[in-house]
Amino acid sequence: MYGYTLTSGTPANLQKGHRIRLQLASSAFPKYDRNPQTGDNLAKSTVLQKADQRIYHDKNHPSHILLPVVPEK
Repeated sequence: MYGYTLTSGTPANLQKGHRIRLQLASSAFPKYDRNPQTGDNLAKSTVLQKADQRIYHDKNHPSHILLPVVPEK
């Protein structure tokens, strides 16, 4: 199990009643090269293996999203 800190470079102006959806993906091709998840050479590997990511959010594995609030000027 690993801990991650994710940041977003896109600010948003949320109004009262708006909702936020968090969507995680283990791919961002072509921004980042694909990862075959096999440990083989990334440039030459032709075999792909499925990768699973889990976000735990229970009593023993708390998760949270921190959204900063910037007051209006």
